[in-house]
Amino acid sequence: MRLCMISDDSLDQPTPERLDLSAVEQQLVALGHQGHDITWLMSPAQALTLRQPARLTPQALTMLPPCCRHVIPVELYHYAGLRLVCVPEAFWRQTDLHTRLFTFLCLLQRAAPAAVFHAWGSTLTSLYLTVYTARFLAVPAVVSYTDCHLATTRFAQPFLWGWIAQHLAAAVVSTRTAQTLLQACGIPASLLTPAQPAAHLALVALYQEVCSSASPGARAR
Repeated sequence: MRLCMISDDSLDQPTPERLDLSAVEQQLVALGHQGHDITWLMSPAQALTLRQPARLTPQALTMLPPCCRHVIPVELYHYAGLRLVCVPEAFWRQTDLHTRLFTFLCLLQRAAPAAVFHAWGSTLTSLYLTVYTARFLAVPAVVSYTDCHLATTRFAQPFLWGWIAQHLAAAVVSTRTAQTLLQACGIPASLLTPAQPAAHLALVALYQEVCSSASPGARAR
């Protein structure tokens, strides 16, 4: 399965509000070892926080599809079986640059179609960009929320939060409290704790479920 992962966690956030990137890394590396083709978009600063930054192997831009090479300035790396696409911080933070990031994702999807977009712990505007792009491309979008992210974004920007919640295919949370909150809002939420054995297998099952639900045959029924 080809997967597009998007992780725009703010490194300047207080620690309790930040994504546990090591848990995400562990799950994605396991997916890569299982044979899944994973492209992971992140910031260059995030790449340096991976558990073994010395294993970051720079890749030439020729590894990108030709249509994607000049849309935004990116750095490519190979890391533990994963393809990392490092997008400068400005393209995550400045909403006026999101159009170019949207274009990049669309061109990448056209050249190398992913079955699922999965956004991990991103800022609300980047979550919106991910879900909006996935919806435009008719690809299911999965969003992973932390408890603090839910607490700080649900009421801060209710329109964006509600739109994302309405159009995502599934949410992933790490606590029962968060799952209960989302389910009370009518949002399908799967519980997946970082320490859960074989968490990557649970992710694959979720991806297969949302892909099946998004298929033309499923919509016809």
